[in-house]
Amino acid sequence: MDALTSASGYEGFGGAIPALSLIASLAGCKVVDAPADLEDLEVYGFVHYGERADYLAATAAGIDPLADTYDAQLREGYRVTDLTTDDLALAGVDATISSSIVGMAGRVDMTSDLTELADTWTYAHLDEVLSVTLGYEVRAEEGDRDCFVSGDCETYAVDGWRQNDMGLFGTSEQTFRREYRWTTTGDGEPALSFREICTEPSDISSGLLAVHQQYSFSLMFQRDTGTVRVDAFWIDAEAIGIEVPDGLALQMAVQAMQHTAEDVDAYVDANP
Repeated sequence: MDALTSASGYEGFGGAIPALSLIASLAGCKVVDAPADLEDLEVYGFVHYGERADYLAATAAGIDPLADTYDAQLREGYRVTDLTTDDLALAGVDATISSSIVGMAGRVDMTSDLTELADTWTYAHLDEVLSVTLGYEVRAEEGDRDCFVSGDCETYAVDGWRQNDMGLFGTSEQTFRREYRWTTTGDGEPALSFREICTEPSDISSGLLAVHQQYSFSLMFQRDTGTVRVDAFWIDAEAIGIEVPDGLALQMAVQAMQHTAEDVDAYVDANP
């Protein structure tokens, strides 16, 4: 997978982030033809994340209003288009999916603003922020974190390891890659995003759940009262030896969104 690189001359959201039409113009091409529906937009955003900036801007421009249109459904967990091996190949991810991975999206509202979220989500000690995270290590990074948080650099990425509390399933240990990127909405307003890639199986202490691989794509939009965060998840998981509802891992992920949102807001409030 090609590493994300910071764009030369990027002025940051505090300055003059180019609007979608300007981004496309600078790329020397017409505006990209992103899907119109939320279900396909989530896969589109994940797949084209590391490509030209206008792909992500087109995705953000589409999802921003749909976050309000599908507000109630997203809060409960909304089915989105499945992820396939072909999608992973287009995304530059070297992994295979046996058939496809069911996708789900969720929404939470946060009181923190985009700069505070950029600072907190890229923090190298997220185990101090998230109550579910028992251990967290950044093992490699690409880019300048401070430059990214300030909005003066477009991208930042880390390879890491974490240990999470899984409740009745025990604990999980997992390696991951998370790529962060600033983008804009259709109105030219700043938006924060990240894509997470976990191609290796998680180590689940109870042995009751197997998580073979998982992926996510997140967008955060500024509102007058804070930030709207929309996440999509694709988790290839199965329960072992017990009967559980279909999509349990995805439902757990949507519920975890609310818990992490509360944890992040509380941390930001305590560390102004």
